[in-house]
Amino acid sequence: MVYNNNSCRWSDFNEKDNSVFINNSSLSKSLNSLIENEYVRKEEGEYRITESGKIEYSRMLKSYDLDRQAILEEESKRIEEITKKTNDFFDEYGIEDDKIKFRFLNTILKLSYSKVENLLKNRDDFNKIVLFLSINHPYYYPEYITIERFAHEFDIKKTTLEFFIDKIVDEDYFNIKFFKLKESKDKIYYFKVNDKIERSLRVIVDDYITRFTYLNKLYENLENHTLNITLTNIIDQILAESCGLIIHMGLKESLERFIPEYLKYLAYKIETEKKLTTDESKLESLIWQTISEEFQGFEKGINRTQNGTEDHPYDTDRDLLETLDVTYLSKLYYVQHPEFLQEIEIDDAKNFNHIIELINSGEIEEAKTFFSENKKDLNHLEKKLLEDIIATVQGEFKKSLNITLEIIQKYELLYIGYLFQSITSFLMGEYGLALDQINKGIEKRTNISLESHKVQILMKLGEKENALKLIEKNLSQNQNDLTFIRLMCLYNIVDQKCYMDTWKEVFNAINILIENNPNNEELKILEAILFFCNSKYKEARNLIDDYIDFNPLHKKPIIHTSAYFVLVYSYIAEGKFEKALEIANLILILYPNNPKSYLIKAVVIGYSLIFNNQNKDVNSEIFQALIYKAISLDPIKSNQAHYMQFESIILAEIDELNKAIEIIDQAINLFPERSSFPMKKAYLLTNSDMEKKALELLDELIVRFPSRRVELYRYKSFIFFKIKDFEKGLEALNNIIDLAPEDKKTLNNKALILANLNKRKEALETIKNVVSLFPEDGNSFDSYGEILMELGEYQKAIKKLEKAIELEPKGWFISETYKKMARCYEELGDEKQAKLYFRKVEEIKKKMLPLDR
Repeated sequence: MVYNNNSCRWSDFNEKDNSVFINNSSLSKSLNSLIENEYVRKEEGEYRITESGKIEYSRMLKSYDLDRQAILEEESKRIEEITKKTNDFFDEYGIEDDKIKFRFLNTILKLSYSKVENLLKNRDDFNKIVLFLSINHPYYYPEYITIERFAHEFDIKKTTLEFFIDKIVDEDYFNIKFFKLKESKDKIYYFKVNDKIERSLRVIVDDYITRFTYLNKLYENLENHTLNITLTNIIDQILAESCGLIIHMGLKESLERFIPEYLKYLAYKIETEKKLTTDESKLESLIWQTISEEFQGFEKGINRTQNGTEDHPYDTDRDLLETLDVTYLSKLYYVQHPEFLQEIEIDDAKNFNHIIELINSGEIEEAKTFFSENKKDLNHLEKKLLEDIIATVQGEFKKSLNITLEIIQKYELLYIGYLFQSITSFLMGEYGLALDQINKGIEKRTNISLESHKVQILMKLGEKENALKLIEKNLSQNQNDLTFIRLMCLYNIVDQKCYMDTWKEVFNAINILIENNPNNEELKILEAILFFCNSKYKEARNLIDDYIDFNPLHKKPIIHTSAYFVLVYSYIAEGKFEKALEIANLILILYPNNPKSYLIKAVVIGYSLIFNNQNKDVNSEIFQALIYKAISLDPIKSNQAHYMQFESIILAEIDELNKAIEIIDQAINLFPERSSFPMKKAYLLTNSDMEKKALELLDELIVRFPSRRVELYRYKSFIFFKIKDFEKGLEALNNIIDLAPEDKKTLNNKALILANLNKRKEALETIKNVVSLFPEDGNSFDSYGEILMELGEYQKAIKKLEKAIELEPKGWFISETYKKMARCYEELGDEKQAKLYFRKVEEIKKKMLPLDR
C-alpha cells in the first residue's frame, strides 16, 4: 500500500469491505515492525515509505513467484525515480560529460543512501561522494580532480568526503567491491567490480591463469622439459595485454602493483563463493586453488623486493585501554547480574530498572529527579542501593562509603553491601582496604560477584598471578561464564598480553559470549579492542561501525566513549589524523562533561604533535590543558595516573623530558601499587641516555615488587646490552633463569648476550631452543638472524630475518630486522638490496616514537 500510493493512513485498512482490511491488533504490530526497521515513517498521521522500504519491497518481490514483467515494472519504477533526482543533481552542478553521467548512474543505482542516512543528513553530499568516484575513474586518466579541489568546487567538507570514500572503497560498507589504482599517494583512480575494466581484466586474467595451470600439469612429469611459465611472467603477460587496451599506458606501474592483489581477490572469491556442482565449477576451483598455492611462495618474493612499509602502523601506547569504562566491571554491571536478580528482593522492579537505565545513559540529573519523585514506592534496600550508585557515578565516594556501611549493618547476610563498599574503596585507589572489605564478604558467603571483583582488586595491586588463578578456577567450573571471560580479557589488556601469546584464546572465548549475547555492545567493543591490539585496525573499525548504535538520541556514554576511543586509536595507527580529530570533536559535543571526551581529544593532539605537527592550532599547551581537564573530571585515581603517564610519554617524545619525568613521578605517587609506571620512567631514562639512573631505579623496584623480578631483571639486561656491558647483562639474567626457564624474552636476551660474548655454541643452542619453543614468534627469528650476523654467517642470517618478517610484518622490532637485512646484503656486496632495505628502515622510522628510533 505505502509503496504504490507513497503514503497511507490507519483508516485505509479499517473498512471491512476493503480488500486490504487488517484488524487493529495485527495492523499495529505490522506498522510498528515496519517503523522499527525504518522501512516506513509516520508523518502527521500518514505512513510514508522510506528509501530502505523501497529496497526491501523490491527484494521481497524477487522472493515471490511473480511473473518477469511484474518484477521488471517495479524495478523500472525505482530507476525512474532515481534517474529524475539524478538529472536534477546534474543540472544543479553542471555535469555534462555523458561518460561521467553513466558511471555515476551505474553506481548510484547500486548504493542505497538509506544505509548512511543517519550519518549523512544531506543527500546531495552523498551524490557528490559518488560523483567523486565517477570522475576519478581510470578512463579519466591523465585528468584527475584532487579531494581538496573537489571539496572546494562542490562545497563539501574534505573530511566528510575522505570519511565516506574510505567507508565505500576500503571498508566495503555497501558490500560492493571497489578497486584502486594508485599512481601516487594523492592520485588514486577507482573502479568497481563488474565495471567494464574489471570484466575485461578478468577475461585476460582467466585466460593466462588457465594456461599457466594446464601447461604446468602437462609438463610436470616430463624429465627433459624445463618449465619457464611462472607467476612472474604470467603477470608480465597480463600487464602487456592490458596496458593500452583497457588501461592507459600511463597507469602501467599502478596496474603492475595492482595485479597481485587482484589475483588474491579472485582466488579468495572463487574459494569461498563457488559451489562445486558442475564440472566447470570444479575445474575453475581447482585452477584457482593451484594459483593460491603458487601465490603463497610468490608473495614472499614480492615482500622481499617491494617496499612493504606503507601499511606499517604508527606507534601508539596502549596503556590507556585500561581506563575505558567497558574494561572494569562496575556497580551498574553487578545490579544487572543474574546473582543480583536472584538474591536481592526488588519490590518495585519497574522504577528501580528505569533509574538504572537513566544512569546508564548518563542522565544523572533525570535519574535523581525520578528517584526523588518515586522514592515512596521503593523499599529501604532499593533506596539505599540507588543512593549509593548515584553517589558513586558522581564521584561522591565518602558519601558512598557511609551508605554502603549502613547497608552492611542492616543487611549483614547479603553480599551486596560488601561488594558495593569494596568497589567504592577500589575507585578511591584504596586497594588494600578494598581487598579487606571484599574478603569480609567472601567470609560470609562466596559468589561470582564477590570473587570477580576480588580479581579486579588483585589486578590493581599487581598480583596478576593470583588474579589469573582465581579467573581460571571459576572458568574451570563454567568455561562460558560471561563475567570471568570478561575478566580474562581485562587480565590480557592490563598485562599487555592481548597482542602477544594468549589473545586468540581470549578472542575465541569472547566470540562464544557474543553468539549467546548478540546485542551486548560491551562485548563487541572488547572484541574490537583485541583486534586493535593485534594491529587489525580495519576489523576493529568495521566491528564498531556495524554493531554499535551511535544514534546521538540514544545516550550511552560508557559504550560511546569506549567505541570512539578504539576508532580514534585505529585511525591514528593508520595515520588518518584528520579523521581521528573529527571524531574527537564530535565526542566532545556529545559528552561535554565526560573525562573520556577530553582524553580522546588529548590523544589525537598528542600523537599529532609527534607525527603530524602541521596544524598551527596543535601545540603542547592545548594537549596539557586537555589532559588536565580529563583528570579534573575523572574521580578515579588510577585513571588519573594513567592520564599522567600518557602525558609524560608525549612530552618526552617532543623533547620536554624534564617535565615528562616530573609528571611520571606524580603518576607513581598517585598509583604506587602499579609497577608499570616506574618501569615507564626507567624506559624514559634509558632512551634519554640516563642509563645509570634507570639501573638504580630498577634495583629499587626489584625490592618493592618482588613478584615482578623476572621482567625487572630482564630490563636490566637490556640496558646492559645497550651500553655493551655484556657480562653484567648475563649476570642479571642468571638471577631469574631458574624462576622462568622457558620465558621467551629472557632466553632471547640471553642468546644475544652470549653471542656478543663470543660464546658461539651456547648462543646457538639457546636461540634454537627459543625458536623451537616459540615457532610463531617473529622476534625470536630476528634474534636468531642477529646472532648469525655476529658469527659472520650472513646468508643464513638473511633466511632467519626473512622468516621474522614473514611471521610478524608489523612487529614492534621490524625496523631493526630490515636494518639487519640491509647490513647483511652490505657485507655480501649487494648494494642494491642493501639500499632497498635501508629505505624501508627510514620509512618505518617515521612512524615510530622518536625515543624508539
